[in-house]
Amino acid sequence: MLESLKEIYYSFEDKYYGLMDKANDTVPVYSVIDPIDKVFPSFVLFTLIIAGATIGLFLMLSGGIGFLSPPANFLVADTKGGPIAGAEVEFSLAGKKETKLSNDFGEFQSGFAGRDVNVSARHEGFAAFSGRMTIEPGKRYTIKLDPERKVAFRQIEFELAEQGRAIPDGTGVSMEFSCTSGAAPQPLSRRGSIHSVPVQSTCGTLSAAISAIGFEDARATVNVASQSGRVIVGLSRKQQYGSLRAIVQDADSGEPIEGAGILLKREGGVLVMRGDSTDGSGIAVLESVPAGSYFLEAVPAQEMGYATGRSELFSIGIAEFSGGMKTVSIGLKKLSPTEPTKILLRIIDSASKGPVQGVDAVLIESGMQESQAASDKDGLVEFVNLSGQRSHSVVLSHADYVTKVVADLNLVPEAESSPEDIEVVKAVKSNPGANSGNARINVSEYAGGAVENADAMFFSVLYDFPLAAGKTGSSGLFDVNNLPQGDYFAKASKTINSALYDGNSVQKRLEAGTLAEYPVVLTVSNGKLLAKAVDPEGKPIADANIDFVDSISMEILAKTKTDSRGLSSAVEFAANRRPYLVARKSGFLPSFSASQQLVPSATKQVVITLWPAAAIEGFGVKYDGIYESITDLRAPRRIEAGKQYFIRLFIVSKGDVAESAKAVVRTGLESEANAGASKIAAMGFSSMVNSAVLSACYDAHDNYKECQPTDGNSGAKQVVASFGRLAEGTYEFIVPVGIKAVQEGDPLEIRYGAFASIGGSGVFRPAENELYLVTYYAGKALCTNDCGIEFRFSIQDEPAQILPHEKEIAMHDKGTNWEGRQENLLKDVIYNIDFNIYNDTRDQFENAGLFFMADQEKLQVPEPLNMGRIEAGTRKQGTFQITPKATAASVEMDVNLNIGRKGDSALLMFGISAKDQLMLSVEPKVLRPDSPNYFVAQVSRQGGAGIAGAVVSVYQKGTATLIAGGTTNSDGKALVYIPQGYADGTAFDVNAAKAGYLTATAGLRVAGQQSIPSGFDCITTNGGYPDDSSIKIEKRLGTAQFTLKNDGCNRELGISLSRHSLSDISISPASLTLADGQEATVSVTSGNEYGVHPIFITVRPTGSSQDYAAGILRAIITAPPAAGGDKTETTDTCIYVERLRQAGEGIEGKFTLPFRNRNETVYVINKCYSGVADDENSANPAGQRLPRNDIDSQQRKIADIVDATGFSASSGKPESISEYNLFRTEPLSGDPFFLIAAEDYVKGGN
Repeated sequence: MLESLKEIYYSFEDKYYGLMDKANDTVPVYSVIDPIDKVFPSFVLFTLIIAGATIGLFLMLSGGIGFLSPPANFLVADTKGGPIAGAEVEFSLAGKKETKLSNDFGEFQSGFAGRDVNVSARHEGFAAFSGRMTIEPGKRYTIKLDPERKVAFRQIEFELAEQGRAIPDGTGVSMEFSCTSGAAPQPLSRRGSIHSVPVQSTCGTLSAAISAIGFEDARATVNVASQSGRVIVGLSRKQQYGSLRAIVQDADSGEPIEGAGILLKREGGVLVMRGDSTDGSGIAVLESVPAGSYFLEAVPAQEMGYATGRSELFSIGIAEFSGGMKTVSIGLKKLSPTEPTKILLRIIDSASKGPVQGVDAVLIESGMQESQAASDKDGLVEFVNLSGQRSHSVVLSHADYVTKVVADLNLVPEAESSPEDIEVVKAVKSNPGANSGNARINVSEYAGGAVENADAMFFSVLYDFPLAAGKTGSSGLFDVNNLPQGDYFAKASKTINSALYDGNSVQKRLEAGTLAEYPVVLTVSNGKLLAKAVDPEGKPIADANIDFVDSISMEILAKTKTDSRGLSSAVEFAANRRPYLVARKSGFLPSFSASQQLVPSATKQVVITLWPAAAIEGFGVKYDGIYESITDLRAPRRIEAGKQYFIRLFIVSKGDVAESAKAVVRTGLESEANAGASKIAAMGFSSMVNSAVLSACYDAHDNYKECQPTDGNSGAKQVVASFGRLAEGTYEFIVPVGIKAVQEGDPLEIRYGAFASIGGSGVFRPAENELYLVTYYAGKALCTNDCGIEFRFSIQDEPAQILPHEKEIAMHDKGTNWEGRQENLLKDVIYNIDFNIYNDTRDQFENAGLFFMADQEKLQVPEPLNMGRIEAGTRKQGTFQITPKATAASVEMDVNLNIGRKGDSALLMFGISAKDQLMLSVEPKVLRPDSPNYFVAQVSRQGGAGIAGAVVSVYQKGTATLIAGGTTNSDGKALVYIPQGYADGTAFDVNAAKAGYLTATAGLRVAGQQSIPSGFDCITTNGGYPDDSSIKIEKRLGTAQFTLKNDGCNRELGISLSRHSLSDISISPASLTLADGQEATVSVTSGNEYGVHPIFITVRPTGSSQDYAAGILRAIITAPPAAGGDKTETTDTCIYVERLRQAGEGIEGKFTLPFRNRNETVYVINKCYSGVADDENSANPAGQRLPRNDIDSQQRKIADIVDATGFSASSGKPESISEYNLFRTEPLSGDPFFLIAAEDYVKGGN
């Protein structure tokens, strides 16, 4: 190698001297070269001179550091021109950097030159300077530094409340923040309702993204400079319920099994729900199943000859909340008369060997409690129809004997009559000689309160099944007695507002002769996440490394890897975590998902998309699509009014983003200047950081500028998301959007873009003053250009009794999962199906026909229909009929145009039931805006008889979020309470469902004037909330007083007190002003009307023009009680109105109608002579005022009810005390109070 270099050097040197020889003939160059060669080789010196000149010329031409040019002079000064010594100044351009320090005179020189040079300067005590300058050699420049402003902080206090009441102290809460200017506060993760956050005073508008376990995510915006007092954030309870279809079949033949009971159980055999028996299709439906992991059991009747069947473990989660229905199949095994199928035991006393009666025996099958029996007088216990494929144990307990576990029992044939003897030992409960002890499970919630009606289980460390299970009492206690000495622990759980709360005790030794306590604190149950890694085409990616990262602490919580299906293992987390997922694989860019809200006790799948590194260049933003469900990336067929969708985008970067990155999403037409005018509006934002500002408007001159920040609850025009510094990768962000009232074909525009500061330069995508545009058209198929053939079908029974309105039918592809999306039909009912076929191709089709194929034994379909020519861009519409002929869990119907074109057919799926159809009506059909509402749902059969036990569910139209519900009573009626107020124009779907029946649907809407908003729960009456308080006046023209207090409102309030328009009470004072902590006495005087009189309390903060509802106090006005009892005297009036008083109620209970109940009976009693004058000489005047049997019944009959709106009444009855029974049939209109008055036509008065 060295020799080669020498040869090259000598070769160039020879050429150099050859050149000098020629030059010397003209110019005597050697007279200069020879003296140089004696000191240093002239060839080397010549080479260096040429190289230096070349480099200098290059730098001069490139505008960089001036070569042989005078340096530029700089002065670093304060705002008054005073020099700043020791300031650090950095120059950068095109990858070149230079750093200088100013001298004692604030000066320095630099050879850095060029256009748009990035300049930054900093010095202690001054605000950092950053900007761009054009620097020319030899010129003088001044860099001015502003004094550093001291950062001031304000404490912003948030209170999270549901319907005006603070959320429970144990609720896990996470909050993330962003500011329109300045630094945002750090995210937090805590428990409770009140959270104080330090915020820089320069923040501008603070946006808070709030996530509380068991509640819907919320956002709040706060003007930091003007905010006074606590920020109240209203949360809506998350209704996480799903539907479940159980299909029970013969394990061998697949034939449906009718009449099997359905049980829904959790771990250990805890019974959660008991469904109806399966119908002729082997189907039973369970509605309103809370989120969680479960087993289903099918319990056949003994005479069927089947063993009890159990499903695999499954979850009810996000997919079911969004409208899907989980289908779980259970195969039952037919038992052979000769195989072992039962357990037969005889329980005997260990000392006397005699039988013991009344021993509780709990059967454990493969770790789960199955059934319970008690020993008879002969000590016999029998369990039948058992499967030999499971293990069997029995737990024996008795008040006088030590609890005993008989494990791994062998089954015997059904014909076996000889029992296995099991000895039990008498319990000795005290020392000396004690052989057993007692245990107490004490269940409490996080804040320390006792939890009633929790499911408690008690375990021995020796077994994997519970020894005892039951419900806690009002004190949160569950006792287990006569336990042998050993080591034990307890578990408890309870579903509260659709979220599972659970907990375990510590393991503890139980000594004989003692009572050991096992405390369990319930916290919200953990949730699980699993990743599904896919490429941009949706194909699974195996062997991807998945990290689960906490979005608050940025801690890596877990690591896993995907399998051949692209699925990772499920990882369990505390429900208050908000993890995001990071997927990595060689050849792909790292992918960062949005943060995920966990579903307690359920498993949630997260689809994470990995982009090939070769497909990404530099920085950019990618629009992935619009989805109905972000969980399974289910795309809609079309965009429809009143629904919510999810826009999914990615920030992508090949190479690190050095400083910061932002993304913007704008909804609606540019001519629609704000969210109120837009037909599509942003409803929130989600990414790994959740730092975004939602604005009600936009700035046409600056795409990334915030404009009128809003919380987004009512919709935003624009979302600007800040991602900060980003490493190389792709970053998912999701924007939910709501669709308002639209007409078919209305354009729905979505604009988006991204910005990054990279190497000191701003990079915009697509450009600084441009955004990308995606346009959808309301009601149109989501495609472009040649969109194929679109099928739309709707169905209605011919008499329009089962389906009063046409219902759209979901369509399916061959081989896809139809669960939850098939239409249920009633056997032998004729259905009309309207079809609408649109040729959205560029071709026309001749002689098209509509052909139908189905199993004709189950579903009768028509002969083919001639369609003729279908031209491009035209529709064909019409109607055909089908008739279900036999029950079926599922039957396919293929509808085909038969034109030999891909997509020329549609697949419809139906379930067929032999059961009746539910009929549903609601009253009223219109609800009041912006206030709580009640309505009555009437569920009946087609013949009109009411159906008890039907589940009524209310959904906001176009969504799958359950907002209210109830269950019908014996008359088929349910009074449903909607606690949250909704805006005028909001529409609801009301569903009625019952196992064995087809679901019915009705509509409900909100219309009318706005009412006073609620929002103050710091006004108290006699120390309690007004809604929970009452005062009593026991005579006409009587007076009672109560104390009204401003109890912690943190501001002065003007308070008004008013009565119902039909009330005759008087209130003094009717208006007053109270400072925080101040109280006053208010007097109420009764008039002539008995009953419950509401006193409406409204407040107006001093300086505000807004009134707020603070509660309603009840004034209960009655006649005085008789001496020595609680009966009302009859001397004042002899017409008496009361309700049947419940146990434990005082006398006021007779006059207080709990209107929230579904049913109440009010008695109107005639205690008068009905036209016969009083006998003053009677020895018993009070008794004489009761009706007498010797008086004509018509004189004693109460007159007809004059105004019984909202009630149905029985006829008057000629009994010793005539009465009307008034039954609630409608919700109350107006305010939720009313008066019942009866007029005494003999004595006058009411």
